[in-house]
Amino acid sequence: MDDGRAAGVFVFVAALAYLTTAVLDRPRTAWLTVLGLTVVAVVSQVLGVGYAVVLGPAALVIAVIGLVRGQLRRPGLFALQAPAMLVFGAVVLAAAHAGWALGSAVMAAALVAHGIWDIFHLRANRIVSRSMAEWCAMLDLLLGVGILVLL
Repeated sequence: MDDGRAAGVFVFVAALAYLTTAVLDRPRTAWLTVLGLTVVAVVSQVLGVGYAVVLGPAALVIAVIGLVRGQLRRPGLFALQAPAMLVFGAVVLAAAHAGWALGSAVMAAALVAHGIWDIFHLRANRIVSRSMAEWCAMLDLLLGVGILVLL
């Protein structure tokens, strides 16, 4: 990565994986979802399209499906997945278009915030598998703190 803004792909993929897994209502699919979304993100970057161009519309379609099916209208963490995707996605896009120092700091904050979001999921034992929530929390928190230290 050239700077901390490049870590946005981690936040975007994680938020979209949580949204997708909530819509599927199958926590065990979280790992496959992350793997699939990561492949799509990498391929889109290699092709020069950009992951947000591909995954952004996918997030919108998945949110609509979840709302129509009722999965995202369930109380608790289910109802918070679409707004969380919107907030995390907006922060990632804003950080990507900011200068390197501000963008990196914003991205570090987004990573730490998503790490806390992961801990909520871990404690609730909802939406994604516990192993996914644990792994994602550690990755997000370590990356976020690492970017802040390097700044």
